[in-house]
Amino acid sequence: MLLKEMAEKFDRRIQKLRQNPSASGLQSTRLAYEMIRDYYRYLAEPKREGEFLTIHDGFIPSEILDAMDIRILNLEFLAYHCVQVCPHFIDRAEKAGISSDTCSSCRCEIGMVMDGGFPQPDFIIFETGTCENQFKTNAFLADYYHCPLFVINTPYYLNQTSIEYYVSELKELIDSLERFTCKKLDYDRVEETASRFRQAFASMRELNELRKAVPCPIRGRDALRNIGIIMHAGHDLRTVEYFQGVCEEVRARVVRGEGVVPKERYRLLWCHTAPLFTDIFTFLEEEYGAVVVFDELSYVGPPADESRGLLEGIAMAKIQYAWNGPAERRLQILLKIAEEYKIDACIHFSQWGCQIADGSAKLIRDAMEERLGIPTLILEGDYMDFRINSEEQIKAKLASFMDILGEKR
Repeated sequence: MLLKEMAEKFDRRIQKLRQNPSASGLQSTRLAYEMIRDYYRYLAEPKREGEFLTIHDGFIPSEILDAMDIRILNLEFLAYHCVQVCPHFIDRAEKAGISSDTCSSCRCEIGMVMDGGFPQPDFIIFETGTCENQFKTNAFLADYYHCPLFVINTPYYLNQTSIEYYVSELKELIDSLERFTCKKLDYDRVEETASRFRQAFASMRELNELRKAVPCPIRGRDALRNIGIIMHAGHDLRTVEYFQGVCEEVRARVVRGEGVVPKERYRLLWCHTAPLFTDIFTFLEEEYGAVVVFDELSYVGPPADESRGLLEGIAMAKIQYAWNGPAERRLQILLKIAEEYKIDACIHFSQWGCQIADGSAKLIRDAMEERLGIPTLILEGDYMDFRINSEEQIKAKLASFMDILGEKR
């Protein structure tokens, strides 16, 4: 069973870290792996009486689901963790008629489902704000499993009207889940989980501030991991402990003036996602002294005003995600980051099949270069399927870009 295999995979990583701790990585990484391992172990166990299971991807309101004893299988992140064997699942989906123009993550998810081995979900939940490909993917899953599909329509803009609309969507979801499960939502339990989310996001904001230090005190790959911890382990009681530990380690490095490379030569801004089948961030650090001091997935907007109320706070957190909303909003966020983090160069990884992020890649490149004078590379490729663009091809493109940067200095 794939879930058990993932638990065993992360258990091996934990044992490896115990035997050979990373000199440049974070000690908190081991706790992150323990949380992910336990997450897959939990999903692999039979449901207890009164529990339900949903499959989803994206930023659904897991605070509400956790309070209703609904297990959450984040299929998107499972696909990421299966990246080394994803061609098998991608081919499985394409043979069933799924277009190769669809994002490889979605094809991998569909292939995993069709390959069998997952527990039967009680329903599928999807929110519309992060990925157009995922809408059809989740509709397919609901049809495949012959189960209901609950859709949350995420507003495009972030304003008071949008927050009120999203709250109405949450209330409709709660009403549907209560009728489906024959259980009333315990708002005290929602508040408990929401509190952990708020503390985790507060730690990410602090961590993002610490990353402004010169030299940068945290490796790009260690920082990139954190959004995944929040998205599919936010219900874990150790979440706050993990993020506090990360901040403590990084804070100590800043005090010592310690960076992740002996000599930091370039400070990079990484836009969109990154190839998952190769550790490209470490390659840049070791070969060029180039550190990804900020990646777009680490962006966390301002905290919600807690006086607004519980559901309003959840709504604001979901709407202000970096890839939701107009391209101009995304551009302004990235331009501000580039200035605040003293960025030397920007790399936009353009995942084939991703309309939301890739549609604004040229806009971002032009603005970075024309307004701020920051060289920007649009690195096209596929972050899942290494048959499309190999590790060597990606490194060759990055090497050429870094050589050009070196010539300009």
